[in-house]
Amino acid sequence: MNKYFLIFFVLVTLFGCAPDPSEQEINMSKKLIDEIEKFIDTNSRIPNKEQARGMMKILGLSPDGRCRPCYQRKSDTLYILYFGASLGQSYVYSSKSKSWKKRLRLTGASSHSLPLN
Repeated sequence: MNKYFLIFFVLVTLFGCAPDPSEQEINMSKKLIDEIEKFIDTNSRIPNKEQARGMMKILGLSPDGRCRPCYQRKSDTLYILYFGASLGQSYVYSSKSKSWKKRLRLTGASSHSLPLN
């Protein structure tokens, strides 16, 4: 019995006290949001995909070429940033709302957004 308690205690200590990876991703993405907003102020438009990718590279957000966060231009005035957190769950930043939302992918093709607290 004590052996199981010890294993449980070690696992909770190692994984339960670690910061949420999605929280770290959101904090790192704030630098990219700041750079995108500076670009918009300077150029009166949102950056295209290549320009955003260049910003990510300079900030060290995509050292291996994968987008994390990913950038998507939705229109001439709107963009989103997003990244997957776990199976069926992602986080999405909208330039329209200026906030992050947790998106859960349930069965089928529908998704549900939950505000982050």
